[in-house]
Amino acid sequence: MARGFLQQTKRAGWNLESRMKMNSLLSIEKANGKPVTYLVRCADGTLYCGWTNHVDKRIKAHNEGKGAKYTRSRRPVKLVYFEVFETKEEAMRREAAIKKLAKKDKERLVSAERNQTQFSDTL
Repeated sequence: MARGFLQQTKRAGWNLESRMKMNSLLSIEKANGKPVTYLVRCADGTLYCGWTNHVDKRIKAHNEGKGAKYTRSRRPVKLVYFEVFETKEEAMRREAAIKKLAKKDKERLVSAERNQTQFSDTL
């Protein structure tokens, strides 16, 4: 992984590996009601990052054109990554940190989550 990406993650106090393991085991339904930072892949291949307390409703809103202005013209969107937090402030800080990442680092998050989820599905 890129040096800047690791520094940002460590400086912010996030243990990326444990978060990914936790999230791959935590279903979206169990995440609802908790602060979540998420990434969706838009129809044009771009990634959009946001935070919410209700993942299902937010993804539905994005796909109905009622979500962020950015995603309205890039539907449909698909949830590709999420992290669950204890407070909305943590989720908002993580959203800001992810938005500052280069696209290749965001793609690494998505790829690492996909690989972790596939691994846990085989257990």
